[in-house]
Amino acid sequence: MIIDIVQRKKDLYAASFTIYENSKVAGVLQLQGRFGSNEGVWNGQFQGRSIFMKRTGSGRIGDDTVFRPYAVHLADRENGTAYQTVYKKNFFNRIRFERLILGNQTYELYTVGMGDKGIKCPVYSGERQIALIEKESVIQNDLYRYHIIALDERAADIAVIFCCYVYVNSNYKAGSKVTASTQRNYIRTTNKFLLSKYNENFERIYRD
Repeated sequence: MIIDIVQRKKDLYAASFTIYENSKVAGVLQLQGRFGSNEGVWNGQFQGRSIFMKRTGSGRIGDDTVFRPYAVHLADRENGTAYQTVYKKNFFNRIRFERLILGNQTYELYTVGMGDKGIKCPVYSGERQIALIEKESVIQNDLYRYHIIALDERAADIAVIFCCYVYVNSNYKAGSKVTASTQRNYIRTTNKFLLSKYNENFERIYRD
C-alpha cells in the first residue's frame, strides 16, 4: 500500500492533513492545540476507521521510561499509547526511538537520516519490518508531508498513527503562523544500530 499524508493548513494552534491512498483521498487528520501548550488533540479517520490521540501522563510502561506519551484510540475498539523511549546499548550509547503499544501488540519506529535523500523511518513489529515512512529533507512553507509504504491495512494504520505522533512531537510549533519559506534539513545518521534498521530492499520491493 502506498499512502501519502499531506499537510493542507497550519493555523496558530491547529493543523490539518489529507490522507491519500494511491493518489485517492482516503482520510483526514486534524490536530487541535491551545494557547500555552505544545500539545494537541488528534481527530481523524482513515479508510473509515476513526483515530483519536491525546496527551497522557508520563512515567514508566513496563521497563520503558516514557517521554511525551499520547493515548491512542483506533476505530473505537483498540486502545494504546504512543511514546518516545530510549534503548540503552551501553552507558555511552543511548538511542531514542518511538514505540506504540496498541491492543496486545507492540511496534517500533526508528529515524534514519539519509542526507539530501531525506529521513527514512522504518516501522517494525518485533523483528519484522511492516512499513516505511519517508520525510522530505526540504520543507516548503512549514507544511509537512509523509510518504508511507505499508505491507497491509494494519501496517498502514500503525504508520499513520506514528506520523501523527512524530508531527506533534517534533514538527508542531504552537502559536506560529505559516510563512513563505524553505527549510532544508539534511540529517545523516551514523549510528550502526539505527542504520541496520533501514532496509533498502523493503523500499525497492514494495514501492514497485
